[in-house]
Amino acid sequence: MATNYHRLHRTRGHPLQWPVDARQRDIDHTVIGHASRAGNDTAFGHDVSSGTHQRIASVDALRGLVVLLLIPDVYGGFSFYEMSRRHPDDPVWGALAAQFTHVPWQGLSLWDMVMPAFVLLVGVSMALSIDRRLRDGVPRGELVAHALLRSLMLIVLGLLIQMPRDTVGRELLPYVVLACALPWSRWLERWTGRQSEARDRVVGLLAPALVVCTLLGWLASDPTRLGNYDFTQILTQMGLAYLPALALMGRGVRMPLIAALSVLAAYGIAFVAYTPAADLPVRGEVLTGLASHWNNGNNLAVAVDQWLFATLPRGHPYIDDAHGYHTIEFIPLVAVMLIGVAAGRLAMEPTPRIWSVAQLAIGALAIGLVLMLLNTPLVKSLWTPSWTLVSAGLVLVALCSSMALFDAPGRAWLAYPLTVLGANALLLYVVTNVHRWRVVLLAQRLLGDALTESAYRPLLESLCALAVFWAAAALLDRWRVHLRL
Repeated sequence: MATNYHRLHRTRGHPLQWPVDARQRDIDHTVIGHASRAGNDTAFGHDVSSGTHQRIASVDALRGLVVLLLIPDVYGGFSFYEMSRRHPDDPVWGALAAQFTHVPWQGLSLWDMVMPAFVLLVGVSMALSIDRRLRDGVPRGELVAHALLRSLMLIVLGLLIQMPRDTVGRELLPYVVLACALPWSRWLERWTGRQSEARDRVVGLLAPALVVCTLLGWLASDPTRLGNYDFTQILTQMGLAYLPALALMGRGVRMPLIAALSVLAAYGIAFVAYTPAADLPVRGEVLTGLASHWNNGNNLAVAVDQWLFATLPRGHPYIDDAHGYHTIEFIPLVAVMLIGVAAGRLAMEPTPRIWSVAQLAIGALAIGLVLMLLNTPLVKSLWTPSWTLVSAGLVLVALCSSMALFDAPGRAWLAYPLTVLGANALLLYVVTNVHRWRVVLLAQRLLGDALTESAYRPLLESLCALAVFWAAAALLDRWRVHLRL
């Protein structure tokens, strides 16, 4: 939703509204796309007194790095898994494939860090955006309404991406939702030369709500359209987690951290309290002792989904996910968002912000490692408490590194190759899921045998996809077009 919020210039705490410069990016923070600017955030090097605001390079760069890993091949980075399959005796391809695919069950790889990074950065954006809007006097009811709409839009997007795309119309449906995220208010203000709160409310809230409700009704009217759907897609999971995180974020730094630890404690206790069913087989590695409550195929999450999808309308019988992903994983995602909220608020403190965020990272890693010693397994598929805290801690370490590298005065330009991706991360993620095959097909036609007969074909196809998507992102960034939910 591209609701237009006026740029804010503060002098001794008194807000003065200024006309929106059409050349400036939208100030709105996003769910996957990061905030363009923070109204009075001097910690990020913004010159508040002059009214000029820059993008927060470190956060956009980190999100851009995640997108950089995703868009070549959403199933495994740069298709290293395919290269390893073609060259099974090559240790280099094998090592790269191991890092750019998910671990079978226990453990952690670089590819496993993609989702925690996205989710934690959502929390950072929530802290910067919502706290600012509350200071600016935006009613809480309006914030909740927008948050509810964001959640529904993400859930619908996740379902549409899963839907069988056997027609061009179905292939284009995700873009109907994305169109609601365009900065219509800003464009209309530029074209008409005047501001209108009523118009902003219509194009920023009512019109997107109508679109989402229509799509939900269309999907619900015939469940066969969704095939064997579930709620484990990353966008759907973030949509489910967003509202609870908003409700629990509170004020300050302590409240979101206490809420995050409480959520993880309740989640872990629920798994331990559940008695695994005797008739459900365990897939792959068999864990014992306390860890047995997190076996693949026989745990609380499996039982919840079996009940849930027996209750919901379906066109096809529910088939359990072979990799162990399940709906209630959105609960630990709430905790990760809350940790991100705490990190965002720490970053706004006048004290050295990198050290503050680093302390939070050390705390998350320490608690996660203690839980591992207590036989809580490191399982990404179920987002066990230990895995949730360890992965969040590692993302915070990466954020600290990005802050040190890109947020120093005069260094923001170094992040440009990444920030152009981070600024339109949601769009790039959807386009990659829906249309990567078209880019690969075009590359095959243009390059011919040089590509199709190459021993490095999977890698070359991924690099072609990356080049096309990066060029598109750079062009949209130059045009100041940023899709923001």
